[in-house]
Amino acid sequence: MIFKTLSFISDELNEYFRTKFQSAEDRVILSAIVKPDGSIAIQDENKIIVTLVNIQKDAVLKSLGYNIENKVSDSPQASMNIVLHVLFSANFNDYAEALKCISLVLSFFHQKSTFNRSNAPRLPDNIEKLVFEEENLNTDQLSNVWATIGAKYMPSLVYKIKLQMMENK
Repeated sequence: MIFKTLSFISDELNEYFRTKFQSAEDRVILSAIVKPDGSIAIQDENKIIVTLVNIQKDAVLKSLGYNIENKVSDSPQASMNIVLHVLFSANFNDYAEALKCISLVLSFFHQKSTFNRSNAPRLPDNIEKLVFEEENLNTDQLSNVWATIGAKYMPSLVYKIKLQMMENK
């Protein structure tokens, strides 16, 4: 489910970038920034890199017993709610281009912060809703993210993605 979700988001962003740049080139890729051995994972520059940095259980909705229609359910297990923390990094040779592209990511999620069956018919099976919220990281928190990844800073955004999905029966 996580791979399908992040692939879906990468595809949606690529479609948005293709429209903005009037180009068939994919500018968004789903990848780690650094390999487990510490070497750089991305040899392809001039891309927005989508990287998962954390997974959490969404305890608030779960504890309230909400199902995906946001109605109280007799069975709090009717849906599974998790939060993905995702880093969008601009890996570009040209700093101005990096800022332009990371701004487009920000604009995209500002325009469309919720994906559901009615506004995103290609949403992966079992996923009912994705809600995007930009994380406001201070300088120390952002430094910790990049140090944990083991890479040098790139212009970036971190989004909290609330994922509501039906559990497999």
